[in-house]
Amino acid sequence: MHERKERQKAACAEEDLAHPAEDPADVVAIRGSTLRVLYRFAVALNASESLVEIAALTARATHDALQGHSVHVQLWDDDAGTGTIEADDGAEMSSEMHREALATHQGQVGEIVVDAHGPRGRRLSGSDREVLTMIAVPTAVAVNNHFRRRERDRAQHATILALARLSEQRDNETGRHIERVSLFCELVATGLCDARHYTDEITGGFIEDLVRSAPLHDIGKVGIPDSILLKPGKLTPSEWEIMKTHTTLGAQTLDEVIRETRDPGFLAMGRDIAWCHHEKWDGSGYPRGLAGLEIPLCARILAVADIYDALTTQRPYKKAWAHEEAVRWIRGLRGNHLDPRVVDVFLARAESADGIRARLADTADDVRRLEEFALASL
Repeated sequence: MHERKERQKAACAEEDLAHPAEDPADVVAIRGSTLRVLYRFAVALNASESLVEIAALTARATHDALQGHSVHVQLWDDDAGTGTIEADDGAEMSSEMHREALATHQGQVGEIVVDAHGPRGRRLSGSDREVLTMIAVPTAVAVNNHFRRRERDRAQHATILALARLSEQRDNETGRHIERVSLFCELVATGLCDARHYTDEITGGFIEDLVRSAPLHDIGKVGIPDSILLKPGKLTPSEWEIMKTHTTLGAQTLDEVIRETRDPGFLAMGRDIAWCHHEKWDGSGYPRGLAGLEIPLCARILAVADIYDALTTQRPYKKAWAHEEAVRWIRGLRGNHLDPRVVDVFLARAESADGIRARLADTADDVRRLEEFALASL
């Protein structure tokens, strides 16, 4: 290790001697500028939420810290369509390039490619390469941490989704209900974003969390007795009060999970959905009688998706409504049961919702299983 450092120092000294002497005042200014770039980079990198953002931040910081040398960043990601996430400063490179590996204990996760020739013929110096290392090391750590978070989130999502499917199986629903509702939510949330509604809340992360957490909306039904949950006839007033507790049971269940994890991620939104998806815009819903914007946006979106799916699918106690009938019904709920803006966006994208419904429609086997399930519960 000591010998390698000495060789690096010697190489840097030799390279620096090959460059004309620089004015000390210029050197101080450049180093001060570089420190500011590296500080801003560290702050932004710590707040980054995606590999695309990490690549862009790294490219920009490298270009600025190396005073204009052209940069191309590659992050290797099997989930990306091309297998690589790339970012650059848009400038062409010469045939002579320096490649800085983004290395971790688990292996290389990408590289930073820098043109050896900068503006006005300035070549990379030894100090430039030290700066490049100072950028490459935290970038590699950030990429590796992103991979670890993604794998953890996938495992967490798979576990929670399995629990959500368990609740659906006890409630005359199919796994396709979960898929459809998630996609309806994504459709509406994307529409709200495109229409510039609720811009202070709807981001790419919000939509991603919404799709993941939507399946959790009825998770509290695992705590409802079969005698009530599977009752084929109308519930008595006392039974209905018990049924309504599935909202608070779901929120409490997810709260317990959240307390056991340092990064709750989409589970916090899942809790809000489970708790509030039966609240109504006019305040007449349950369990807390929230009204208007008091109801979390994720729950307001879920409410529309869930109602549309419930109306357009067959159950042992009802026939499926036609798409047009369901759309008219939802239009009638605008401003009383449902958020007007959410309804307007859903109506504007109703044709796409119908396409999702048709593509993921319950099969004859799904319906038969539900009918057998209902008969067995009598």
